[in-house]
Amino acid sequence: MGARTYRSSRAQQVGLSWIEFSVLCAMFAVFGGSLLTALFYYEELAEAAVVQLTVQNMRSGLRYQIADRLVRGRTSEMAQLLDENPVMWLERPPEGYAGSIRTTDIRNVRPGSWFYDVDMNEVGYVPRHSAYLNLDAGGAPTLRWRTRGIRLRPQDEVEGLALISLTPYRWF
Repeated sequence: MGARTYRSSRAQQVGLSWIEFSVLCAMFAVFGGSLLTALFYYEELAEAAVVQLTVQNMRSGLRYQIADRLVRGRTSEMAQLLDENPVMWLERPPEGYAGSIRTTDIRNVRPGSWFYDVDMNEVGYVPRHSAYLNLDAGGAPTLRWRTRGIRLRPQDEVEGLALISLTPYRWF
């Protein structure tokens, strides 16, 4: 007696059915959406870190300028730093630096760019991403800093300088 093979009346299926294919596409879409959300989050987190580091570097450059004038006995020249572009205290301008511009031209600055407003003597940054940027004052998401003089009394010479934020914000 020989072995018998039984064949089903249906042909054997090869590949995916439409339902299996649809479920697979839906799973990839959910996975891709989750991945993109995480990617955008970390991209904005990196941007916030670069902005904070650039401001810290400008503050370090300001401290170096103050120390240089103190060592050379040129403290009377310290007030001149109030009118200088803080970006020039860096070894090289930050990536995306648009240069010195007028206040009326700020709206033309591309997102992700630094600029120096010559009319206001302020350095600014236009964020590329602002989903996690909370501006306390509301308005357009442009971050700004200015060099301020520190005096013991209003009529005294400048005794120190500080780079202060003019835009109250929280990023993350």
